[in-house]
Amino acid sequence: MLRPFRLAFLPLALLCLAAPAAAQLTSTPRATGFAGAYLALARGSEAVDWNPANLGLPGQPRWSFALPRLGVAGAVLGPPLGELPTLVRDDLTDADRLAFLDQVPEAGISFRAGALVPWAGLSVGRFAVSVSSTALLDAHTGREMVDLYLETRQYGGVDPARLDEYRVGNTGFGTALLTSAAVAYAHPIPLFPFPASVGVAGRATFVHEALRARIFDPVPNWEESDIEMTMVSLRASGGRGFGLDVGAAAQPLPGLTVGLAVENLAQSMSWDGGLEQRGGVFSGRELALMEPPDFVDLFDPQPYDSAEASPQVDSIAAALLSGAAPPRVLRAGAALQAGGTAVSLTWTMTTGDGRLFAGWPQQLAVGVEQRLFGFWSLRGGAASSLSGATALALGTSFAMGALQLTLAATRVSGNDEPRPESAADFDFPGRLVATSGYGLMLGLDITGAPPPARRSRRSR
Repeated sequence: MLRPFRLAFLPLALLCLAAPAAAQLTSTPRATGFAGAYLALARGSEAVDWNPANLGLPGQPRWSFALPRLGVAGAVLGPPLGELPTLVRDDLTDADRLAFLDQVPEAGISFRAGALVPWAGLSVGRFAVSVSSTALLDAHTGREMVDLYLETRQYGGVDPARLDEYRVGNTGFGTALLTSAAVAYAHPIPLFPFPASVGVAGRATFVHEALRARIFDPVPNWEESDIEMTMVSLRASGGRGFGLDVGAAAQPLPGLTVGLAVENLAQSMSWDGGLEQRGGVFSGRELALMEPPDFVDLFDPQPYDSAEASPQVDSIAAALLSGAAPPRVLRAGAALQAGGTAVSLTWTMTTGDGRLFAGWPQQLAVGVEQRLFGFWSLRGGAASSLSGATALALGTSFAMGALQLTLAATRVSGNDEPRPESAADFDFPGRLVATSGYGLMLGLDITGAPPPARRSRRSR
């Protein structure tokens, strides 16, 4: 497995190598093509992650099977991507350094990325299961740290006349790798004159690794005419969580579906072992020469002991354990389908301390799909964070009998609002809606035809 802490202590280098991508990850490529406006449209194995109640509505396929898929997403706040190689140049001039700093927002540089691999999804009638893995990465580098890093690279060290001026701002890093498995069931409600159902899903989450790292403001070393910087990372492994999802759905009019779902209405998270701590002190001269793997060689792992840890390290531990839990997600939406056309609307709100998600804290999305020639579908969607950020999505599907290939891409534009520094883990929700970039998802599904509609006794 990739050792994420190899990059944890130098997010600047990571930002140079990472391609920007949209911060909106969804469980299926068709949902991505709708920009997340998919609550009322999800059927078959897709319903597990959107609304389990949809499994009890008419139009549900006899069975469906989703093969392993891949989605990548992320977003960057800061200079244009083409300017980021400046951070690793060895021939910087004062003009180069100052020109780059002019493009860095006061809030610094942020990067958020994720990879989603739905391994399999299966539905049979009103039952469905799904298994997926997610890798998330979150880095933030204060503008002061960018200035310090560029200066050390240019001059081979720090300016002795400025030892008490150097700062790093909110500079930190986090990663998570987890696998989630869910089982869902829906039951029709015969009390209404139209189709309606309720659904429930049990979700188990296994956190393979979660990491948080922080670089603290330097301390002057007047004797050496240098600075001393402290970096600390904490790593947790063996986490296990359980969640309960509930939902309701109905079709009050032909072709119209409405629904409401809550993911992780109730949940718990526990850890099998203690935390692993890495960290130490390095100088400004060392910073000028370091590459990401060098930090791993400098600091050996050791058990985290809360009785001996500093308040700063304790704050990292608290953020790590509270953040390594899936958040509660509330969704409501409606969709209208007529012939080969579908129009859908979904509102989503994410609450709680859990940071294991890739989308905005709140969004409103609308999407449209048109089937062409019976085997080809085009779709598109738009979403708003309701705080200035927007997303556009396009997708297409090709059906070959029961087999369907789907591709979707997204483009996110951040709200460009300056984020004030915050002690609450770098103002994570605010940074998420300020980032911009792209995303891509590809999938292959096999779906059985829906059962024939039941004829009423009156029509017989």
